[in-house]
Amino acid sequence: MAYTFVPPLVKPKLKPVEVLIQDADRAAYERILIASRRKALKEGAKTAKIEKEANAAIAETVKLWLTVMEEQDEDFVRSFFLNMSVLASASARNKIAKHPNFPKDLSEEIADHLEVMKAEAVRRADAAKAATSEQTESVASAKAKRGNTEATGETA
Repeated sequence: MAYTFVPPLVKPKLKPVEVLIQDADRAAYERILIASRRKALKEGAKTAKIEKEANAAIAETVKLWLTVMEEQDEDFVRSFFLNMSVLASASARNKIAKHPNFPKDLSEEIADHLEVMKAEAVRRADAAKAATSEQTESVASAKAKRGNTEATGETA
């Protein structure tokens, strides 16, 4: 007679594994964890300081660079501020507009470009919504078709 396995009606609960660690070992593990955490925090602070210093150096150099570029290529400076402004938040955009090298007649061009970006975002959202509804409709029609074949007993 063959044995037939009958699955249980309820999942059995696993007993927790008891780990026997002596107090001295536990204290050593805790010291290791504390030292590791301290080292990670120190490394993170060091990395943040390096990044902050690099950003300050770039900001300082950009000021000088913009002054030089304004004398050499005014169109480049316009392009720079246009790109910076359209990528910035509204608050940052207002601050950028107060920069001494900011072209005074650029605000209207920025507003126009933001409108174009907004229209493109709406177009992409509509396209994504249409694609999603198309997929939903095709899945629904496939399910309906499958339901009809099952009801009539037909096979595909």
